[in-house]
Amino acid sequence: MNSELGKIESFVFLPNHLHLLIRQGTISFSDRVRSFKIKSNFKISGRQTSIWQSRFWEHRICDEDDYNRHADYIHYNPVKHGYVVSPRDWQYSSFHGLVKQGIYPIDWSEGEAVSISGNGGE
Repeated sequence: MNSELGKIESFVFLPNHLHLLIRQGTISFSDRVRSFKIKSNFKISGRQTSIWQSRFWEHRICDEDDYNRHADYIHYNPVKHGYVVSPRDWQYSSFHGLVKQGIYPIDWSEGEAVSISGNGGE
């Protein structure tokens, strides 16, 4: 991926929102989000009118533990919202690719809730 834009590390797309964990590139986070919204809007909706809300929640990752908690939260989000019983059942996520890389076991989080302390955002 273009180092200017950064790299999407983890993602999940849900019917009414999405979560992205992005390794920062050389452009600002706001410009990165704006670029994503512009490029994805027409591909998703087929129209010029934006499907995205104007605001977003940003959090700068502090350390490896913070990174891991946020990645876990992202992958657990479809379970949290009641769409599936396990992250492996949700196809619109980076979870399956990370299972293939050996980062998560396929049965990760089954039977346990995942959260981020002091989350402050959705």
